Formats: sequence, C-alpha cells, structure tokens
Amino acid sequence: MRKLKAIRERLKEKGRYLVSEEETKALGDLLPRLVREGFARYREGFWELTAPALPLLEERIALGKSPPPSRKEAYERLGSDKRSLPPGAEVAARGAGRGRLALGLAPAFPMEAYAVFPLEVLRSLARGLPLVLVENLEAFRRYRPEGLRILGAGGEEREHPRDFVLLYRGDGVRTRPLPWGEALRGHEGEVLLAFDLDPAGLAMAAQVAAGLPRFALVAPEASLRHALYREAMAKPEMRRRYQEQARRVDPRRFAQEPFASLWEELSRVAVAVPQERYLV
Repeated sequence: MRKLKAIRERLKEKGRYLVSEEETKALGDLLPRLVREGFARYREGFWELTAPALPLLEERIALGKSPPPSRKEAYERLGSDKRSLPPGAEVAARGAGRGRLALGLAPAFPMEAYAVFPLEVLRSLARGLPLVLVENLEAFRRYRPEGLRILGAGGEEREHPRDFVLLYRGDGVRTRPLPWGEALRGHEGEVLLAFDLDPAGLAMAAQVAAGLPRFALVAPEASLRHALYREAMAKPEMRRRYQEQARRVDPRRFAQEPFASLWEELSRVAVAVPQERYLV
C-alpha cells in the first residue's frame, strides 16, 4: 500500500509518472484496468501513468489491498515459466515481404496491420519462413529490420531477413505469454528472438531457445548497440534496472553463444536497453 500511495503523490505532483518494476508489481490487477481505460501505456520499458488514473488509484487505496504478483508472474519476466501449451492457443502475428503474403495481409491491409491466428494455423501459413518473436507490444507493432543483425548460435553475425513473420510474445497484461519453446518447437524454419537488451530479456530468450532446434537472436548492429549503451549510461533508471535484474538471473544460462557475447557486453556497461529504443 505504501508504494501505491507514493505513486499517487508523484502522479499528483507531475501529472505523468513512469512506474518502476517494483511499483508495477504493487499495482497488481489494477494495471490491466488502467490500460483498458487508456490511463497507462508502455513506454521505453516502463509503464507510464497519467493523471486520469488518480481516481482508480484512490479507489484501490481506499479498499486497502494491493495484491502481490503470483510466483508464476514473477517467473515469466525472467523466462522461467514452466506451463504447458494450452489447447486452442492463439497468437498475434504480422509479417514483412513474403510473410505478409503468407498471412493474407497483403496487399489489402496496411503495413502495420496484424491478425490473431490459432497457433496451428499460423505454423502452417508460415511454414519455412523465419519467425521473429518480439517481447514488447509497441516493438511488435512498429518493428522494422533496418539496423538490425542476426546473432547465430555459432557466434556468426548476418543480415536480418527481409521476408519473415512477426509474433507478439505477450506481456502478462493484455495477453498471457505462451510457453514459446514448446509452441514453436515444430516450426520448419528458424526462430529469431527479439527481446530487451537487459538481463531479464536475455533470460527469457534463453528459456525459449532451450526448446528450439533452430534459433538466433535479433540485436542492433554493433555501432548502434554501443551508441545505445552510451545513451543508457546517462539514465539512472537504466542503470538501476540492470542492477535489479542482474541480481535475479543465473549467468550460467548465458554460457553459450549467441548469449555469451551480449551478456559480456551488458556486464561491462551495466545498463539496460529496452527494445523500443531500436525497434520502433
């Protein structure tokens, strides 16, 4: 309750407020309602609340309860979810090049259009095409391959494909993430993992990759990556985000490429870079 009251006071003072990861947990099941009402939006790795959220905050504080996150929800952020694939699972997807054609979105729909497909239908439509699993919604909606490279399991680096199908991972608020390693294990093409450049993002990508026969990571090209690190170093919240997450992940899961090189970089600069900084 103390965190909710602190959020209320900062929102009263500033009119807008970026909540920390701990404050997001304190919001609990109030956050989906704030999102539906348009009082919260995801911005550069954090949830931003606006002044119209105050009455709902006051209501929750008056009730005197703030439900903590479940163990499952906490584990999902670190890529340690152990659920089974639910029957009838559906996924949000959009594509580029032959990917848009395969999904039936070209030429009738705008480039940013996406559709929801049953998982089995999606795997059939996208057979042989690279699948790009994107962590965050805004990055999924505005994803573009310019300036991105593919980091392979053998340590090689190559250009991003022009023909691909994008999948939205789910964020636990709008839609619950699937156990993606199981969901995509039978795909007849490569799975590319586009996650935040931070300890939690690498941990989630490693968890998905453990169940896949063919995978690679999506990352900004080296010069852009290092420019993003320098930018993040000037932001205390990005340094704090790295420290909070680094305490909660097991570095042993990053022992092999392509995770090892990125983990070495992140450990050296000690900052987090949300994917919205380079995917939108």
